[in-house]
Amino acid sequence: MLDALSRMPWDGFAESTKDTTVRTAALPAIWSEPAKFKEAQDNFQKAVQALVAVSRGGDEAAQKTAIGAVGKTCGGCHQNFREKQQ
Repeated sequence: MLDALSRMPWDGFAESTKDTTVRTAALPAIWSEPAKFKEAQDNFQKAVQALVAVSRGGDEAAQKTAIGAVGKTCGGCHQNFREKQQ
């Protein structure tokens, strides 16, 4: 399920949504730095795919490492492309 969910958010960041008047936490950097945003997406999806791969085995340490990597990629994207919540 996580693999499928990891592919879904990006539809909400289509170029056509750039000038929306709806209040979002997305920073303008999403559109001013599209290559960096795409790289963050790709890193997240790769981390999720790695987690899926190790989750089929019984190596708990590898699973914990992969979970940490997913969290790190989530945080990395939010640090650069999401307004800080107060």
